[in-house]
Amino acid sequence: MRGNFGDHEQRLNDPSAAEHGQDSEKLVGRNRHPDFTKVQASRPDWEHTRSWHLTKTVDPDWKLGRGANDGGENLNKKHVAIDPYEDGRPAVFNYKLLISAIVPRPIGFVSTRSEDGKSTNLAPFSYTQVINHDPPLFTIGFAGGFSNAKDTLTNLAATRECTINIISEHFIEAANATSINAPHGRSEWALSGLTPAPCTDVKCSRVKEAVFSVEGKLFSTQEFESRATPGKKTGVLAVVEGIRFWVREDALNEDKNLVDPAVLRPMSRLGGIMYGRTLEGIELPRPDWEDKQASKEMDGLIKPKVEGQPAQPGVPNSIRTPDCTVMNTEPIKKVLGGGPTGHFPVEAEIVGYLANSYSVPTLLGLFAAGWAVILGATNLLVKRHNPTLRAGDKAAILWFVLTGIIHLFFEGYFSYNHTRMAGQQDFFGQLWKEYAWSDSRYLTSDPFVLCMETVTAIYGDILYYATSMFDHYYKGVTYCRPEAYYFWGYYFFMNFIWIVIPGYLLYSSFEASGRAFKALAKETRSQQGNGYTKKHS
Repeated sequence: MRGNFGDHEQRLNDPSAAEHGQDSEKLVGRNRHPDFTKVQASRPDWEHTRSWHLTKTVDPDWKLGRGANDGGENLNKKHVAIDPYEDGRPAVFNYKLLISAIVPRPIGFVSTRSEDGKSTNLAPFSYTQVINHDPPLFTIGFAGGFSNAKDTLTNLAATRECTINIISEHFIEAANATSINAPHGRSEWALSGLTPAPCTDVKCSRVKEAVFSVEGKLFSTQEFESRATPGKKTGVLAVVEGIRFWVREDALNEDKNLVDPAVLRPMSRLGGIMYGRTLEGIELPRPDWEDKQASKEMDGLIKPKVEGQPAQPGVPNSIRTPDCTVMNTEPIKKVLGGGPTGHFPVEAEIVGYLANSYSVPTLLGLFAAGWAVILGATNLLVKRHNPTLRAGDKAAILWFVLTGIIHLFFEGYFSYNHTRMAGQQDFFGQLWKEYAWSDSRYLTSDPFVLCMETVTAIYGDILYYATSMFDHYYKGVTYCRPEAYYFWGYYFFMNFIWIVIPGYLLYSSFEASGRAFKALAKETRSQQGNGYTKKHS
């Protein structure tokens, strides 16, 4: 097995420019050449004469059932299983492994503008892909979380606009220059020498040199947390909807539905500091079942899907590959990750979701600090106006102040914003989205949840529990993520206190009322007795 390329120092830490705000290249070590200028000078010149062309496939006579076209040579090679979280393995190893294996990757050359319009940004992202055509949707992956976002993510989250430009051969050096670790406020456009061009529907510029560009609006975001270090935010996925395309005229066909690769000449990202050219292609028609069946080519090959895939003992719905890797084939609804936004059930339609920019400790800390101020001030007022008030009565006053403000402002906020809750980024919105990990209905304008929060009371929480349990046990629909703290901390505890404390206060009220009625009855009897005595004396 080949050794690492100068990775010894990486074992001492877990570097990432977006996470630490430091020089990404010096920390990650993508460039394995001490003197790259010298290495490049020793290589052949760029071949300008090479052009896009099509060739035959490796085996033009390949038939169904033949398998790989290398005569089985690859089956004689051994595989190495890698645990991404094994002891002593820093996260940067996974990064370097993945960018060298998942290749070639298209490069999204992303242009953004700040909310105040005073700053622009231009940067390449190889975690970019098109994922849907109606609506046109694109993904962009960012390293690090919202709390330490760099300019592109900051601008995108604030303005919800960007352009995605495809990098071609004729400006690859200029595009690469925009990845420089420039100080904040310095223009990548100027350093690259590229030309900003106006757009129609977004305020940020597209790259005029690009053969193909997309004007985009932010559709949703999802922030990711480290598996190795819980609580640490390690990445953000942005989904962008394309609202207008720009294509260079000589690259577009008459029907405006094909881009000529000979004109586009796209560059792709490989591992390390490598880029790839796209100069050759092959064409392979998609096989048709009926045609292949009629030609007898499938004779003896039509078998059940489970044949040849022995299940792992004790694990249903799984298969074992030749190198002993176990692959789980349970339906997607069983997967821990939830739906596209991470919520459950996986089919929940959460439109326009934006991941929180505040961390959970920050949200809870601000929430607690706010209540400390409100309840502290209330306690001082109570002491000032009634210093002899009993502790239990003081606690009841504080409780009613807390519930009154929550019902009026916090739950009132939810009732007013329920249709757009998934995209709310203010403090109350992010609090509700954090709670929604325990019940995704808070992000889908669920009628029952809306009514319950609008006119909440003890019976509302009882119905809340009852309907949730009914859906879970009788319909098999779960709205809470599987982590225990979302269920017990958010869903159970944060609702149970609205049953226990009001229930106790009601009980205390009944007890006090009972004592008062008894005292009144005793006093009445006493007065009646005194009156009777005076009357007959």
